[in-house]
Amino acid sequence: EVEMESPGPSRPDLTNDFDDSDFFNELDEENEAEQLLHVYNSPYDAEPTYNNDKARRGPWYRTLKSKIPHYVPILEWMPKYKFKEYLLRDVIAGLGVAAMLIPQSLAYASLAGLPAKYGLYTAFFPAVIYFMLGTSKQLSIGPDALSSLLVGIILSNSAVAGNLPTEVVTAFGFLVGSLLLGLGLIRVGFLDNILSRPLLSGFVNAVAVTIILEQIDTLTGIDLAAIATAAFPPDAVGTPAFEATALHAEEHGWRKVVAVLGNIRSAEWGPIVFGGICILLLLIVRLLKSKFSESKIKFLPETLLIVAGATILTGTLRLDEKFGIDILGDVDSKMDPPRVPSFSIILSDSTGFYLNSAILVVVVGFIEHVVVAKVYADKHNYLVSPNREFVALGATNMVGSFFNCYPTFGSLPRSSLADSLGAVSQFFSLVSAIVILLTILLMGPLFYYLPKVVMSAIIVVASLGLFEFHDVVFLYQLRAWTDLGLLALTFGLTVGLGIELGIFASLGISILQLIRHTTYPPVTILGHLEGTTSYVEVRSSKEHKDNELELKDKIKLIPGVLIVRIEEPLYFANIAQIKRLFTRIEQFGDPRERVKSGRRNRRSFEVSSSSEVSSEVPTYAIVIHSRNITSMDASSVQALKEMVHAYKQRRIHVCFVKLRPQLREKFLRAQIVPQGREDTMLFKSTHDAVQYCLTTSTLLDRNTAPSENIEENQRKQERIDALAESLQNKPTTDDLI
Repeated sequence: EVEMESPGPSRPDLTNDFDDSDFFNELDEENEAEQLLHVYNSPYDAEPTYNNDKARRGPWYRTLKSKIPHYVPILEWMPKYKFKEYLLRDVIAGLGVAAMLIPQSLAYASLAGLPAKYGLYTAFFPAVIYFMLGTSKQLSIGPDALSSLLVGIILSNSAVAGNLPTEVVTAFGFLVGSLLLGLGLIRVGFLDNILSRPLLSGFVNAVAVTIILEQIDTLTGIDLAAIATAAFPPDAVGTPAFEATALHAEEHGWRKVVAVLGNIRSAEWGPIVFGGICILLLLIVRLLKSKFSESKIKFLPETLLIVAGATILTGTLRLDEKFGIDILGDVDSKMDPPRVPSFSIILSDSTGFYLNSAILVVVVGFIEHVVVAKVYADKHNYLVSPNREFVALGATNMVGSFFNCYPTFGSLPRSSLADSLGAVSQFFSLVSAIVILLTILLMGPLFYYLPKVVMSAIIVVASLGLFEFHDVVFLYQLRAWTDLGLLALTFGLTVGLGIELGIFASLGISILQLIRHTTYPPVTILGHLEGTTSYVEVRSSKEHKDNELELKDKIKLIPGVLIVRIEEPLYFANIAQIKRLFTRIEQFGDPRERVKSGRRNRRSFEVSSSSEVSSEVPTYAIVIHSRNITSMDASSVQALKEMVHAYKQRRIHVCFVKLRPQLREKFLRAQIVPQGREDTMLFKSTHDAVQYCLTTSTLLDRNTAPSENIEENQRKQERIDALAESLQNKPTTDDLI
């Protein structure tokens, strides 16, 4: 089966500002048809097909056999793997990623509120599963800051009180995996585009800030839970009241900062100094790596070295006793046996809470995951399928939940490291997994004296890599103030209201943007270019390029004939707006007629003023250029039929240019174009349609009919200079009030 694996490059655009052709070389109908056929048969619109007819017509097991490699990519790439050429590069990348992943796993487990070994489990099992199912060659899967933070927030919710955290996260991981797998099987990979780049950037930047704020209590040595439960007598430890008090003491985000500042007298200088030194060292090494990216310093495992050095120093000098630095403690070296997740937890009275939380984790985690995967797919010129990534992540999290793993997705910093070390396949993930397994079985006791403040320092530095300042700079350079405002709004909502409300607010804004865009279809007014049979978009002088300024004076509107090109498919949500646009263009020449004249239009082009169009030469014909209308649903067809009938009652003739064959059949069935009237309503070119409208005197019943020659129907040039200032392709919200 062949699948369109990635959106890839955008569809070739055969539409330009000209009606029938490029200005200098008009396209004949046969050539245009060939180009359109080429587009519709191109890989951009490819539907799944079978490799051969036998597979399609064969028994079910043949079909299944042909599809298994599609969802298990290792069966495709492993037989072609060049061990002599690729193995050493993948081994080096795998060792380098493992050196970063081991300390990160320990740190992210603490961020998720789990024992350290569960971070190692989440680093091992998902890597093995993704090694077999993943389509990205450089992506490193395992514990990451974002999903760990979300899991930590979920565990701190009162809805999970009374349940063991490990049981909650495994059941929750199975739920997340089920949602991912289901979304992949129903092929909704397009969801990776549900958030616009500014909204996603604002959310990710806010998450980075939140993660850093989460570490402030550890970095200052302030135990909020211990302070809140200090009033309880020793025999009350472990009681429901004690646990509830300790749980409520765990604030998040800026509220944690407020709580820490309120107990600042309890801060310890030891953790502050030790953590600051670790952060400084990690930042210095990262700076050196970025400055000398081609040198051998890129192989330096600074995170692992910091962990090893801090552990040895703390254990040797007993800094935990002298300076009040908390240490990790015992790390079990025995691999826990697999167990079935406790489904009763997510099927309890808190089902709604778990489901909402799972949707949040799926949306945020998958979007970030696919963004990382596509970055390296584009860099190395291969395809990544969002649908197959859905399936891979679903299987990874579902299987991982049986082995005490919490939800996990791809990590940008580790993927970047793998790419810089030369990873060419997911074989590097297997190498990393083997190192993680050895760590679980053999090295657990070595982490006993690991300071918790070091893990917080690792998280802080890793979170700094999440900031996307380049997006802010790029939007500022474009002067995209609306997008900058959306970015700032998303950032403020996420930091102020929390991760959950922030992401849902971002999704809501994105959906509203999508609805607004699709319900306001672009409409272009066309004018006749003197001396040719071409019709071009009428724009303002400011929108013309320097080499087009001389064309401006040659573009003239046809008095009484409105020529409009609709730029998008029509359906129930935007057809009503088309009707309103046509009415305003016909009556006023500008759908923005109610907007103040002093307001500058972002996408303006010149049209005749209302006085000239409506009083001197009333509209008697409307020509609709339909090449860009690729589809119409039943609601839009019915509404268009009513529009055409209403225009007919007003003795305004409507005709269509370059109507697609599938729409032509619908128009005939709906009686938009009556049988036998095709020659008077359907035309191959705009010039033919305009000539018909101008030359058919029986069509009009006016006192005076325009002459047969288009040029003789043009008004003086002064009329063009008196045109209305602007007409926007998409009206603003103010226009619709």
